[in-house]
Amino acid sequence: CSGPEHDGPSAQPAHGTLTVNGDPAVGANVTLHPADGQNFDTRGSRPTGRVLDDGSFLLSTYETNDGAPVGDYVVTVFWAKNPDAIEPSPDRLQNRYVNPKTSKIRVRIDEGENTLPPIELNTTKG
Repeated sequence: CSGPEHDGPSAQPAHGTLTVNGDPAVGANVTLHPADGQNFDTRGSRPTGRVLDDGSFLLSTYETNDGAPVGDYVVTVFWAKNPDAIEPSPDRLQNRYVNPKTSKIRVRIDEGENTLPPIELNTTKG
């Protein structure tokens, strides 16, 4: 048997970029949460990606870089001050984007290849 071993909706390839104050947020974790009460049976898996040196990320739900199921999502971002630390590390973004109930970042995943709109965060006030 080849193919994914999950019963949830199939993942669609998806990638994007994340910058903070114009620079790649290297090591930040991007997580997608179903928006507006949608519920995808992904067996507890949330589509996630880690930002690479060039600011890009690939989403993974069931397998590495497989993407995310079709639907609307709220995006959360956590960027650890020390991403390689064994102990929990504070968020460089002061937890502004970690709560799906308050995050204003939204994306849609459609059938086929998805290039998400750039996520451009700014930590300076005003």
